[in-house]
Amino acid sequence: MFRSRTVWIKAAILATGISGLVAEFILSTLASYFIGDTVVQWTLALSIMLFSMGLGSHSSKRVKRHLLTTFVLIEISLSLLIGLAPLLVYAVAGYWQYIHLLVYGLAALTGFCIGFEIPLATRLNEDFADLKENVSSILAWDYVGSLIGGLAFAFLGLPVLGLKNTAFLVGGLNLLAAMVLFVSYWNFSGQRKWWLGGSGVLAAGILALFFTQSGAITQYGEQKRYKDKIVFAKESAYQKLVVTTWLGHHWLYINGNLQLSTIDAFMYHEPMAHPVMHLCKERSHLLVIGGGDGLLVKELLKYVDVQQITVVDLDPAMTDLGAQFGPMVAANDSAFHDPKVQVLNQDGFVFLQQSEAFYDAILLDLPDAKGIDLNKLYSKEFYQMAYRHLRPN
Repeated sequence: MFRSRTVWIKAAILATGISGLVAEFILSTLASYFIGDTVVQWTLALSIMLFSMGLGSHSSKRVKRHLLTTFVLIEISLSLLIGLAPLLVYAVAGYWQYIHLLVYGLAALTGFCIGFEIPLATRLNEDFADLKENVSSILAWDYVGSLIGGLAFAFLGLPVLGLKNTAFLVGGLNLLAAMVLFVSYWNFSGQRKWWLGGSGVLAAGILALFFTQSGAITQYGEQKRYKDKIVFAKESAYQKLVVTTWLGHHWLYINGNLQLSTIDAFMYHEPMAHPVMHLCKERSHLLVIGGGDGLLVKELLKYVDVQQITVVDLDPAMTDLGAQFGPMVAANDSAFHDPKVQVLNQDGFVFLQQSEAFYDAILLDLPDAKGIDLNKLYSKEFYQMAYRHLRPN
């Protein structure tokens, strides 16, 4: 029976490791969505959270009694904090221009709670293992949880479930771990408090309520950020895409930054395409890196001697928008449905590294270089690779 208690302690730490790392990634992704500059925001959010974990760990020494009660309360608090963080950021973003303070504050609070509970778990487990075994065991399970959490976020959470559903899932995991641990100690601890179990039930009710309303809350908060009506919104594994409409025209935003407007897109897609096309002596095979909206391809297809256009855009959500979203399909004249066009969802830098093809012209239609994935597409090395893929003239 005692062994079952230490097993549940380790299971709770495993759950904490999973949810803790996923929480870090969720807040870092939110920071990049709402503030921009992916590398800086991920660095700041993670650094703040890790520093706060140290503060929490240091502060936990002040807890002298009721270790189980404190641990379970921290777990319940974490479940609410993680589960509701995306909704809170979306709801506030439309009203407060200093949204970065909220994101960093949530990162600090989450990190503090995670750091606070690990020493508590170690102290709860000290009856079942000596110091060396106890510390190494608790930390090992936490690190294993971090690995599971990282893989789950990369391959399931962000690309499949989305931020808010992932947050609710890991929040619920924290809550489940807290309640299982509480029940496992029920007959062995003098800390039997009905209000503690009631707090867990209340937290479960809050998470369930907000989960059922999460779509409406997210839509409301998102709409407050934009002047015009949102007709499309999608979180991909790489970015947040939003399309708004006004008087029959549409605006595309990537991570909150305006990318194009159908009302004046010709003013930048035509100059991007036609001068270089008139300079080319041959223009049968073209490469477009970026351009997932299809508007540049529309201009290139106006030349009858073009035989093939290869479009390389990292994000399938972006090219799906250009190929399937009605207003965008109308704006690009169904460019991606033309048999001359081939769409590849790959990193443009890697594509040029690996490709053995040659082109008459290479055109770049990219967002501003606000992240490391885009910065490399503005580098000297990238242009040298592009040059090597050009045919004579």
